[in-house]
Amino acid sequence: MMNQSAQAMHCDVRGRKNQMNCLMTVSYGFNIIEVRKPMWVHLQNLATQIIKPWLIWGDFNSVLNVQERLHGNPVTNRVFSRIDRAIGNDEWMNTFGHMEVDYKIPFISDHAPMMITLRRAESSGKIPFKFFNVWANHEDFLSVVEGVCQTQLHSELKQLNNNEFIGVTTKIEHL
Repeated sequence: MMNQSAQAMHCDVRGRKNQMNCLMTVSYGFNIIEVRKPMWVHLQNLATQIIKPWLIWGDFNSVLNVQERLHGNPVTNRVFSRIDRAIGNDEWMNTFGHMEVDYKIPFISDHAPMMITLRRAESSGKIPFKFFNVWANHEDFLSVVEGVCQTQLHSELKQLNNNEFIGVTTKIEHL
Protein backbone atom coordinates (compact mmCIF):
# COMPACT_ATOMS: atom_id res chain seq x y z
CA MET A 1 0.00 0.00 0.00
CA MET A 2 1.43 3.35 -1.06
CA ASN A 3 -0.84 5.60 1.01
CA GLN A 4 -4.23 5.72 2.62
CA SER A 5 -6.76 8.13 3.97
CA ALA A 6 -10.08 7.73 5.72
CA GLN A 7 -11.81 7.47 2.30
CA ALA A 8 -9.27 5.73 0.04
CA MET A 9 -6.43 3.22 -0.17
CA HIS A 10 -3.88 3.69 -2.95
CA CYS A 11 -1.86 0.62 -3.96
CA ASP A 12 0.78 -0.48 -6.44
CA VAL A 13 -0.44 -3.76 -7.97
CA ARG A 14 1.90 -6.22 -9.65
CA GLY A 15 1.02 -9.64 -11.02
CA ARG A 16 3.09 -12.74 -10.36
CA LYS A 17 4.19 -13.07 -13.97
CA ASN A 18 4.29 -9.32 -14.74
CA GLN A 19 0.96 -9.54 -16.57
CA MET A 20 -0.31 -6.73 -14.36
CA ASN A 21 1.56 -3.62 -13.28
CA CYS A 22 -0.72 -0.77 -12.32
CA LEU A 23 -1.93 1.54 -9.59
CA MET A 24 -5.27 0.95 -7.91
CA THR A 25 -7.25 3.17 -5.61
CA VAL A 26 -10.16 1.75 -3.65
CA SER A 27 -12.53 4.41 -2.38
CA TYR A 28 -15.34 4.74 0.09
CA GLY A 29 -16.73 8.27 0.08
CA PHE A 30 -18.33 9.60 3.24
CA ASN A 31 -22.09 10.17 3.14
CA ILE A 32 -21.93 13.91 3.89
CA ILE A 33 -20.86 16.09 0.94
CA GLU A 34 -18.65 18.45 2.96
CA VAL A 35 -16.87 15.57 4.66
CA ARG A 36 -16.48 13.76 1.30
CA LYS A 37 -14.73 16.71 -0.45
CA PRO A 38 -11.21 15.83 0.82
CA MET A 39 -11.53 12.49 -1.03
CA TRP A 40 -11.96 14.33 -4.36
CA VAL A 41 -9.01 16.64 -3.54
CA HIS A 42 -6.90 13.59 -2.67
CA LEU A 43 -7.83 11.86 -5.97
CA GLN A 44 -7.11 15.04 -7.96
CA ASN A 45 -3.68 15.34 -6.33
CA LEU A 46 -2.92 11.69 -7.10
CA ALA A 47 -4.01 12.17 -10.72
CA THR A 48 -1.41 14.91 -11.29
CA GLN A 49 1.38 12.50 -10.29
CA ILE A 50 0.30 9.31 -12.06
CA ILE A 51 1.70 8.32 -15.44
CA LYS A 52 1.02 4.57 -15.38
CA PRO A 53 -2.23 2.59 -15.63
CA TRP A 54 -4.58 3.54 -12.78
CA LEU A 55 -7.90 2.05 -11.74
CA ILE A 56 -10.11 3.84 -9.22
CA TRP A 57 -13.07 1.92 -7.91
CA GLY A 58 -15.43 1.77 -5.00
CA ASP A 59 -18.38 3.51 -3.42
CA PHE A 60 -18.11 7.23 -4.07
CA ASN A 61 -21.46 8.04 -2.40
CA SER A 62 -22.02 10.51 -5.21
CA VAL A 63 -24.22 10.40 -8.31
CA LEU A 64 -23.17 11.90 -11.64
CA ASN A 65 -26.64 13.04 -12.61
CA VAL A 66 -30.25 12.89 -11.45
CA GLN A 67 -31.06 9.93 -13.75
CA GLU A 68 -28.89 7.72 -11.54
CA ARG A 69 -31.34 8.16 -8.67
CA LEU A 70 -34.30 5.83 -8.47
CA HIS A 71 -37.12 7.63 -10.33
CA GLY A 72 -35.12 10.89 -10.19
CA ASN A 73 -35.97 11.39 -6.50
CA PRO A 74 -33.71 13.58 -4.34
CA VAL A 75 -31.37 11.66 -2.08
CA THR A 76 -32.97 10.93 1.30
CA ASN A 77 -32.42 8.19 3.83
CA ARG A 78 -33.45 5.27 1.59
CA VAL A 79 -33.31 6.39 -2.04
CA PHE A 80 -31.27 3.94 -4.09
CA SER A 81 -28.69 5.42 -6.44
CA ARG A 82 -25.76 4.21 -8.52
CA ILE A 83 -22.86 5.25 -6.34
CA ASP A 84 -20.45 2.35 -6.97
CA ARG A 85 -18.07 2.91 -9.88
CA ALA A 86 -14.90 1.68 -11.55
CA ILE A 87 -12.90 4.20 -13.59
CA GLY A 88 -9.66 3.69 -15.50
CA ASN A 89 -7.37 6.42 -16.84
CA ASP A 90 -6.16 6.54 -20.47
CA GLU A 91 -3.04 4.53 -19.63
CA TRP A 92 -5.27 1.86 -18.04
CA MET A 93 -7.44 1.60 -21.15
CA ASN A 94 -4.44 1.58 -23.50
CA THR A 95 -2.66 -1.12 -21.48
CA PHE A 96 -5.49 -3.40 -20.41
CA GLY A 97 -8.12 -2.67 -23.04
CA HIS A 98 -11.84 -2.65 -22.48
CA MET A 99 -13.13 -3.01 -18.94
CA GLU A 100 -16.58 -4.29 -18.03
CA VAL A 101 -18.09 -3.81 -14.60
CA ASP A 102 -20.84 -6.21 -13.64
CA TYR A 103 -22.87 -5.01 -10.65
CA LYS A 104 -24.13 -7.96 -8.64
CA ILE A 105 -27.26 -7.93 -6.49
CA PRO A 106 -26.69 -6.39 -3.03
CA PHE A 107 -27.24 -8.93 -0.28
CA ILE A 108 -25.98 -7.62 3.07
CA SER A 109 -26.03 -3.85 2.55
CA ASP A 110 -27.22 -1.38 -0.06
CA HIS A 111 -23.88 -1.70 -1.87
CA ALA A 112 -23.66 -3.77 -5.03
CA PRO A 113 -20.61 -6.03 -5.30
CA MET A 114 -18.67 -5.23 -8.48
CA MET A 115 -16.97 -7.77 -10.70
CA ILE A 116 -14.42 -6.18 -13.02
CA THR A 117 -13.54 -8.09 -16.18
CA LEU A 118 -10.71 -7.04 -18.46
CA ARG A 119 -11.05 -7.63 -22.17
CA ARG A 120 -8.02 -6.87 -24.25
CA ALA A 121 -8.96 -5.11 -27.46
CA GLU A 122 -7.72 -6.78 -30.61
CA SER A 123 -5.15 -4.53 -32.22
CA SER A 124 -6.03 -3.47 -35.74
CA GLY A 125 -2.66 -1.81 -36.10
CA LYS A 126 -4.27 1.61 -36.30
CA ILE A 127 -4.02 3.90 -33.32
CA PRO A 128 -7.38 5.59 -32.63
CA PHE A 129 -7.54 9.36 -32.94
CA LYS A 130 -7.55 11.21 -29.63
CA PHE A 131 -8.45 14.87 -29.33
CA PHE A 132 -6.62 16.72 -26.58
CA ASN A 133 -8.51 19.71 -25.17
CA VAL A 134 -5.25 21.59 -24.72
CA TRP A 135 -4.98 21.87 -28.53
CA ALA A 136 -7.99 24.21 -28.55
CA ASN A 137 -6.05 26.69 -26.40
CA HIS A 138 -3.12 26.90 -28.80
CA GLU A 139 -2.89 30.12 -30.83
CA ASP A 140 -2.65 28.22 -34.15
CA PHE A 141 -5.57 25.85 -33.45
CA LEU A 142 -8.34 27.77 -35.24
CA SER A 143 -6.24 28.50 -38.31
CA VAL A 144 -5.29 24.81 -38.62
CA VAL A 145 -8.93 23.71 -38.31
CA GLU A 146 -10.14 26.39 -40.73
CA GLY A 147 -7.46 25.40 -43.24
CA VAL A 148 -8.45 21.73 -43.14
CA CYS A 149 -12.15 22.58 -43.30
CA GLN A 150 -11.69 24.78 -46.35
CA THR A 151 -9.79 22.13 -48.28
CA GLN A 152 -10.73 18.61 -47.20
CA LEU A 153 -14.19 19.24 -45.79
CA HIS A 154 -15.26 21.26 -48.82
CA SER A 155 -14.24 18.52 -51.24
CA GLU A 156 -15.77 15.76 -49.06
CA LEU A 157 -19.11 17.60 -48.83
CA LYS A 158 -19.06 18.29 -52.55
CA GLN A 159 -18.52 14.60 -53.24
CA LEU A 160 -21.32 13.63 -50.81
CA ASN A 161 -23.65 16.08 -52.51
CA ASN A 162 -22.79 14.74 -55.98
CA ASN A 163 -23.22 11.12 -54.87
CA GLU A 164 -26.34 11.39 -52.75
CA PHE A 165 -28.16 14.67 -53.34
CA ILE A 166 -27.65 15.57 -56.99
CA GLY A 167 -30.79 17.06 -58.43
CA VAL A 168 -32.55 17.30 -55.05
CA THR A 169 -33.98 20.73 -55.90
CA THR A 170 -35.64 19.32 -59.04
CA LYS A 171 -36.97 16.33 -57.10
CA ILE A 172 -38.50 18.63 -54.45
CA GLU A 173 -40.13 20.83 -57.10
CA HIS A 174 -41.83 17.77 -58.66
CA LEU A 175 -43.41 16.76 -55.33
